[in-house]
Amino acid sequence: TSLVVFFFCCVDDTDYQHTDTYETNNYVSTSLTVVKPDLVISSGTPTVTPAPAAPGGQVQLSSWTVKNQGPGSTSVTTLFVGYYLSTNAIITPKSDITLGGNKLMNPLGPGESATSPGPMLTIPAQTEPGSYSIGICVDIIDTVDESNEANNCASVPIQVEGPVCEQGLKCGNLTPAISLL
Repeated sequence: TSLVVFFFCCVDDTDYQHTDTYETNNYVSTSLTVVKPDLVISSGTPTVTPAPAAPGGQVQLSSWTVKNQGPGSTSVTTLFVGYYLSTNAIITPKSDITLGGNKLMNPLGPGESATSPGPMLTIPAQTEPGSYSIGICVDIIDTVDESNEANNCASVPIQVEGPVCEQGLKCGNLTPAISLL
């Protein structure tokens, strides 16, 4: 949850070693409310061009915005972002293919946002043709203690078409050609 309530207590003379006129007033307590941030990609579903993409080719991801929708501040000065290629729409930074990353350099207070320009990403040359998703995930190394750690990613479907390039060869966006001998 984004709101956690703790109670802070101070007790004096817990073992009754001092004689007091009133033994029942040796403590005081107060509540302490801790609020947490919650980072989300607020710009909606990103876009990617060109579509379809080719193994070894580059795609441009649209600019995107991260928002702190929680009541607490992120308080960290560097927020790490990752871009991924996945075989499904659920982006999992620990198991999907990393395409790149960058940093957002300002803490985000409650309701604040930061926009990042869309990066140019390269589809790995050995990617088999098929349906994939390209994803953006913020706070990939969990430096921000959030109320919801499961909503930090957004993805867009992409089709990869064309020949698979061999290791060391530059393929990019290939077009078929007929050679007359």
